[in-house]
Amino acid sequence: MALRSSSGKRKKSYRSRNLNFNRRQGSGRLLAVTAIFFMLALFLAPPIKNYFVQRAQINALQSQLKSDNSALDAARRASIPKDFVTAMSDTSVPPASLMTERT
Repeated sequence: MALRSSSGKRKKSYRSRNLNFNRRQGSGRLLAVTAIFFMLALFLAPPIKNYFVQRAQINALQSQLKSDNSALDAARRASIPKDFVTAMSDTSVPPASLMTERT
């Protein structure tokens, strides 16, 4: 049902112009956006995985370093003689007397 205007051109009817449900509009755009998200996921997944693996390694090394330092401190405390510790806490003993050689 085409209507003619005064200029002689044909106008589409309201029904054919606005109620076109058979055509899928925007499917190309949806495909492009889907492809972009897929490519982003494909290219960003390995670096993100490496980041989290390296963070886990760093945390493991930090906890190992902390335990090693506490074991080293415990070993140092066990190897220091008791009289050295008491001499260090006593202020009346000059530091030069601690440098004498023991037999």
